[in-house]
Amino acid sequence: MKLDLIKNIALILLGLNVFSINVCCQDEDRPESPTLERVSVDPFSGHTLLQWTLSSSPDVEAYIIYIFKNTDFFAMDDTIWDAGATTYENIISNASVFSESYKIAAWDSTGNISAMTDSHSTIFCSAEFDSCQAEVNISWTPYKGWNDSINSYIIYQRIEEDSFKILQQISPSDNQFIQSDIQAYTEYCYYVEAIHTDGIKKSTSNMTCEYTQMARTPEYINADYATVSGENEISLSFTVDPASEIKNFKLLRSVDETGPFDTIEVFQNVTSAKIEYVDQGLDLNQNHYYRLAAMNVCNKIVQQSNLAGNIVLTVSNQDIFNTLSWTPYQYWLGGIDEYQVSRLIGNGLPELIITLPGTDSI
Repeated sequence: MKLDLIKNIALILLGLNVFSINVCCQDEDRPESPTLERVSVDPFSGHTLLQWTLSSSPDVEAYIIYIFKNTDFFAMDDTIWDAGATTYENIISNASVFSESYKIAAWDSTGNISAMTDSHSTIFCSAEFDSCQAEVNISWTPYKGWNDSINSYIIYQRIEEDSFKILQQISPSDNQFIQSDIQAYTEYCYYVEAIHTDGIKKSTSNMTCEYTQMARTPEYINADYATVSGENEISLSFTVDPASEIKNFKLLRSVDETGPFDTIEVFQNVTSAKIEYVDQGLDLNQNHYYRLAAMNVCNKIVQQSNLAGNIVLTVSNQDIFNTLSWTPYQYWLGGIDEYQVSRLIGNGLPELIITLPGTDSI
């Protein structure tokens, strides 16, 4: 009986000794961390792609994906049970709503976890349409994780169903761009790409789109003519693109073709493509220059006509000869074909005396 008890005690002690040997010899060293190279959003799917270089430790069995949860810590999001994995795609990413931040760590065969990598954050792109200015303001959060190694940002644009094209390349210190001359009733889509200074690593943002709901501006406003029509008055005519949805216009006048121009008349709720006006009380020995401007609902000029101006005629007499000279009419978009010179004697009717090339003014 005593012998059996002694044997049992010996076996227990032997087992404890073996267990203690196993415990003391178990690997407690943490594996080396991998290197997170980049995080990038697929603009079309909204998924986030992570790419890293492998841990140098030989017994790594998995990689742990951590995501920032907006509560001051990174929480485990997924585990990749593949020692050779270097990429991960988050198919339930919210990177189309806000910027996401990630870290990763290596897991070895004995359950040790490496230190987490540095954090990398996706680019979040947004766009805002300003119908008053006919502009789209594109802005984005900076890519975080490459420190000062961003070479530039490239903005890509798609109009309607066209393919994406480069719109602008931006300095790494900037995070917004304003696109002007936006067309009405058109969908504009954008995404941004960060370029690393090594020229190899790149990171794209989510895609954002804006539909430009605003009144269609006229493609053109043509100044048909400005002509002296009576004593101290000039008659004007303008033709507006009939596809335009702009209804308000203002007539501008200056005594110098370069301006400044003053508003002499405002036209509201115009429904015709033809706008006519008679400017009275003028000194016709002086040039007067006109243009018609289309105004949007924010009272901003969105289109202007070409210039129109009166011809100033002067006559000098020597013996039986009259010498005529005039300021050229040079603002028709199609140019001047010819000048017709007519003479009026007494109360008679005008008589055409000569037709001259459109380049003459004497």
